[in-house]
Parts: sequence; structure tokens; C-alpha cells
Amino acid sequence: MQSPKKPFKLDNAVIAAIIVAVATILAAVIGGLFLIHSGPSSNTNTTITPTATVSTSPTSTPVPTATSSTPKPLYQANWSQGIDGWIGNSQWSISSDGMLVSNGNEQDNDFIVSPYKPTTADYAVEAQIQFVGAAPPSTTLLFGIFVRSGSNGDVVGYDGYIYGNFAKIRRAADPHTVILQQTPYSLETSWHTYRVEAKNSTITFFIDNKQMLQVVDTAYTLPGLVGLFDNNSQINVRSFTVLPL
Repeated sequence: MQSPKKPFKLDNAVIAAIIVAVATILAAVIGGLFLIHSGPSSNTNTTITPTATVSTSPTSTPVPTATSSTPKPLYQANWSQGIDGWIGNSQWSISSDGMLVSNGNEQDNDFIVSPYKPTTADYAVEAQIQFVGAAPPSTTLLFGIFVRSGSNGDVVGYDGYIYGNFAKIRRAADPHTVILQQTPYSLETSWHTYRVEAKNSTITFFIDNKQMLQVVDTAYTLPGLVGLFDNNSQINVRSFTVLPL
């Protein structure tokens, strides 16, 4: 008669090994699930730090303010309230809009003297003059600026002037003037700026900033007087300025 089989019984060491193996497997599975859950999401917002940009627009350059090259006047006529100290004969008057006007009718003393007396012989006289027409019945037209003059304007000094269709510089030596230089000039009725410069022994005549004539002469070296003259011409004068040189 066969003896009964003994029940199967695991050794304690085997049981322990199985438990360790199962625990290891479970730990691996749990760790994998954690990594999958905590991995990067496609919805994660990414913060981008902006980099500094360099402007390519040009740097603005300060625009220099305009400065005038014209020096401060030594004298500037103001006829808005009348003759303003000028001395001349009856052919000279002041218009209602403050201009000095000559009718050109006087034949003998056609000068008008400025109240300003230069203290140096080097200066420029500038006047804006409009020739209006001839003073009937004469057709000999003459008007201009005098510098370094005597009290009567035509005794000593220099004249820069228009004579008919010529621009001229003359040395005043009453009763005989001396023409030092001349050039053709087309006289018409527009406004023009006439300028006479006296510097050392050089006399220069400009019309509208263009040099017309220049002479060297040593006859008159004192400051003298300054002013205007007109013979047989109707003229308007809207400015008269003395400037340093």
C-alpha cells in the first residue's frame, strides 16, 4: 500500500526571492507611470526673453540756426515820423508810407545829408532806391550815394552813382568832379540795393550785391559825411544804412 504524498511546501528562501522580484517589478511599473505623467506637455507655455534690437534709423542731427553775416549797423534811417534830422533842399520830402522821396527838380544843391557822422573812414553805405522817372524837362538822369564828403556833399569825397545808362565812381572836387571809373548799366524802375564801400584807399560800388566798380584813390581819407544826391530824377528811397567794415 502506497504511503500518502507530503504536501508541497516552498522553502522560505524561495518565498523571499519571489517577494523581492514582485516588489522590483511593481516599483519599475510605478516609476514608469510617474515619468509618463510628469513629462513635458505640448500645452506648456514657453517664455521668450526678447533680445535688444539696434535701431537702424539715422540719428537726428541738430539743424544750425541761421546767423546773419551782416554786422550791426552804425546807423539806420527811420523816416516813419518825418525827415529824421536829414538836411536837404525842397526837392526832398517824406511820403505817407515813410519813404524819402526826391522830385529831382532842383538843379544846384541836390544833396541831402544824413544826421549820422562816421567816426572812422572805413565804412559802407547801403540804400534801397527806386528810379521812378525823369524830372521834366531834363533827360540827364543822375542819382547816388556819397561818402567821405564835406558839409555840402559835392565839395569833397566820393560818389557811387547812376548817370543815365552808366554806373560810375567819381571824386568830388567842386566845381570839377573827376570820373574815376564807369561801366554800362541798364536803368529801369525796379527797386535796387546800391552800396558804396570806403576802405583805406579803395572805393567799391555794388548794385544788388554785385560789384560793379572798384578804384584805388588817396585824395580823401577822412571819415567825412554820408548821404544821397539826385539831379533830374524822381526817386524813392526806402532804406539807408551805414555799416562797419
